[in-house]
Amino acid sequence: MKKVKVDARYVTLLGATLMIAGCMNGLRAPSSLSYDGKQSLSNSPAANGPIDSVLGIDRYYPLDRTFTWTYRVTSQEEGKTTFAEDVTRIDSVSGSGSYKSATYTSSRKADGDLIAQGTGTITQNSSSLTISGGGGSETIYLPLTPGRTWTSGTLEGRCYSVGSLDVAGKTYKDVLAIAYTKEGETRAVRWMAPGVGVIKQLASIQMNGGKIEELSELLRAQVSAVTSVSMTPLSLSLNQGATASVRAQVFYDDGSIGREFSFSAKDPSVATVNSEGLVRGILPGNTILTALSSQDSTKAATISIEVH
Repeated sequence: MKKVKVDARYVTLLGATLMIAGCMNGLRAPSSLSYDGKQSLSNSPAANGPIDSVLGIDRYYPLDRTFTWTYRVTSQEEGKTTFAEDVTRIDSVSGSGSYKSATYTSSRKADGDLIAQGTGTITQNSSSLTISGGGGSETIYLPLTPGRTWTSGTLEGRCYSVGSLDVAGKTYKDVLAIAYTKEGETRAVRWMAPGVGVIKQLASIQMNGGKIEELSELLRAQVSAVTSVSMTPLSLSLNQGATASVRAQVFYDDGSIGREFSFSAKDPSVATVNSEGLVRGILPGNTILTALSSQDSTKAATISIEVH
């Protein structure tokens, strides 16, 4: 199996080719893209149906661990058409609320062989979302609303309302698009659906003296299911004012193991626990400590705590 590291000029994000702003000087694309000759772009939030005035970025870039996207990639180079499959998976997520940081892994296969792979990070805060990997980065400024423009490297990004879009036989609604332009030319367009992520991307890439036209279309998006949660030790006994540590793990149906859970003590007047699993005895008595899956509230592990 041939393994090739992803070229520094682009990486795959959520399966779709992500253009790195600082490395796009060689890109050339038509100033007007047809979008299959059907979809048009609009700055108006109301142009294609109701869309929230302020759209949460997590709706369009869902950062849930084990979220996996699979794409069909069609490339045209010098009159030759090739096909590949891109798979991108969120490996870990930290933070909560307005701040999240995720790591992802992307791989591309053609004819069953692994031909490209890479890793990167996605960092989200209240004002921006930054995707890094393959030697470059891209920043999207928030709130992500139709008509919003921003500069990322040497490119201008603009958010558009698209409404509905058919991709690989499935219709997505409330779709947004981000188009990147430079000197009046469109260099890449990415379409996103709420709760799904990137569903389509169209780009033209100058590479190795030639030009590659590339279309990525979402085939499926899925989240691995939680099968169980475990916690050790099975019980805990400690003195008043003393501390001890507990450890929890979340098991998924794809065989992976993670730490996407929250700790809580049933009676915090007896014992408390922090997010790292450090338990502190407060008053003599008994209570129950729970580790609850962040993804599936029906999956949890419990242990008994006795404070002397």
